[in-house]
Amino acid sequence: MVDFTQGNLKVSQLQLSTLDKMNLKTCEVYEKSLEKISKIKEEVKDTNDIYNKLKTYFNRIDDIGKNLDGMESSVEYLDVIIERIDAKLQELESQK
Repeated sequence: MVDFTQGNLKVSQLQLSTLDKMNLKTCEVYEKSLEKISKIKEEVKDTNDIYNKLKTYFNRIDDIGKNLDGMESSVEYLDVIIERIDAKLQELESQK
């Protein structure tokens, strides 16, 4: 009768070794995925912060627009506000 014990042991060891390597690779991929998710979360947070700032500025512009009574000086006033928004947008873009 043929003894397959040594052969079976080697096959089992090879299978365990392969599973260990696969597990390590899976853990590496998981860690890299977590890092990417963390970076994306930060980007989303930054984008939301910028969006909220812009929303605030545009809400202010809307409020001013609703309250203007059509005087000629209102055009100059709006130009100043638009310049401030442009400057702020450039500032926000430079922060990226």
